[in-house]
Amino acid sequence: MGELEYDSISAAFADFRHREAASVRPAGMAAVRATVRHRRRVRVLAASALTALAIAVPAAGYAYVSGGRHTPTPVGVTPNPTASASVQPTAGPPSPAPDPSTPSSASPGGTATTSTPPQVTACRADQLTGAVTKQGSMASQPFVIIALTNTAGSPCQLTDYPKVTATGHPQSAPTATGTLPTTVTDGSIYERTDPGPQRIELPPHGAASFALGTTTAYEGGAHLYMITQVRVVVPGNQTGIPVTVDIPASTPTGQPIPITVTAFVAGTAGPP
Repeated sequence: MGELEYDSISAAFADFRHREAASVRPAGMAAVRATVRHRRRVRVLAASALTALAIAVPAAGYAYVSGGRHTPTPVGVTPNPTASASVQPTAGPPSPAPDPSTPSSASPGGTATTSTPPQVTACRADQLTGAVTKQGSMASQPFVIIALTNTAGSPCQLTDYPKVTATGHPQSAPTATGTLPTTVTDGSIYERTDPGPQRIELPPHGAASFALGTTTAYEGGAHLYMITQVRVVVPGNQTGIPVTVDIPASTPTGQPIPITVTAFVAGTAGPP
């Protein structure tokens, strides 16, 4: 090929590249920049996804190990404070108050039972013993305090006044012992005040007492006696409880021996 032809071809190619570069360069550089931006966004999104995955995987593992009680919260999501609240059961009607009339105890077989305190009955003569706990005399007015003790295994009660009969002898005839004629009055004696009728409950080994008084100074000539035993009859009984005493007494001529008794009081000391 001649030199002229080669120069002509070279000039044609140079002119072609110049025209094509002028038309392609603007569009080509924009495409390159767009590609670079696209790849940069892809890398950022990939890094974000890897970060979220790195956080979510351990949280999911902890939830699995703890039995599923804790659900992991996705990154960027605000948890709902009421979403995991447990449903509370609806409260039922209040239990009715226990009926006071319903028995509170049950027998071994399951049958409900009620317990009432046993009724305290009047003391019987066969469950009482008597003894003198005090004796004295002031202004020619002899007296004794007689206590009755419950020897039974259950309680009993005494009320009202005791009744008494006397055994003894004239002081002038000590061997002439027998039942003495007496008249018994309820009330106070010289040394002790009558408390009046009252109900006295005697537990086992408990006691009640009363005072008994006589006199030795009647005007107009008196007959003197020595009372050596009294039999105490408590209300509700006919049998007397024997009590050994040693108390002088007197009576006007032709009259029964006056005896005064007080009502029962609790204890062995008698009325004040």
